[in-house]
Amino acid sequence: MIRLRNAVLALVLASACVDGPMWYEQATPASYAAFVDEVQPVLERHCANPSCHGLRTRPLEIYAVGQHRLDAEELHLEEPLREEELRLNFWRACGFLFEGGAPERCTLLSKPLAPRAGGSGHGGGVQFEDREEADYQTLLTWVRSTAEDAGGPP
Repeated sequence: MIRLRNAVLALVLASACVDGPMWYEQATPASYAAFVDEVQPVLERHCANPSCHGLRTRPLEIYAVGQHRLDAEELHLEEPLREEELRLNFWRACGFLFEGGAPERCTLLSKPLAPRAGGSGHGGGVQFEDREEADYQTLLTWVRSTAEDAGGPP
């Protein structure tokens, strides 16, 4: 499954070079700003463990302060992420927005959610017990607004 997802992501990224910008590159600057200000901190709290989403083999590879960094020599660096790291995190997160149809069912929201609350199961364990948790709501708000701003995949 991971190999298939990586292959699909590689194909999507490759097609962007041929067919023009990816749909999320057309998202409003506000969507990116909200990601940096609101979503990135949530991902750092819940997803940035170097032994999980801090691996280059993971479809949702996350860079985070004090954790996984783009430059392997900067692992555990306690300095703010560089713009390139933030952009990569944004693009990767956007890559999960339309899996499952409606934004509320996307993988970015369903994987970390407890199965009894409608989640799909997560190898790293439950991150959100229910949909009312503040960090889940932050992700949900961003997913909805980014999907709406960008108009979804072409």
